[in-house]
Amino acid sequence: MTQRFYARFTLWSALLDLEPDAPMPEHLFLCSSEEEDGTMCGAQSPAATDFPTIRAWATEHITEHPDHRSLHHVKATPWLMVPETEPWPGPVGRAHTTCTPPLEGTDS
Repeated sequence: MTQRFYARFTLWSALLDLEPDAPMPEHLFLCSSEEEDGTMCGAQSPAATDFPTIRAWATEHITEHPDHRSLHHVKATPWLMVPETEPWPGPVGRAHTTCTPPLEGTDS
């Protein structure tokens, strides 16, 4: 899925970071079951890059709390913001409103 929007007069895209050095996606489970007093449990597994680790936590949690059967799966995935064209590196402000670079040999 790609989302595009304009920021600083440039079209940007949000893309999954598929580079070899990108961090692995992390998963965790959050228990959203209610305690006897009506509050949410809120216990959560440690964040892990492999799903079996958090599934093991869920099995332990339901063993200790048989009524806690409602979980949320939270996944953190690395994304990149990529410009369609590189933005002009000059300063932004009222004094610099042109989009053309200064001519060579001039003081401005």
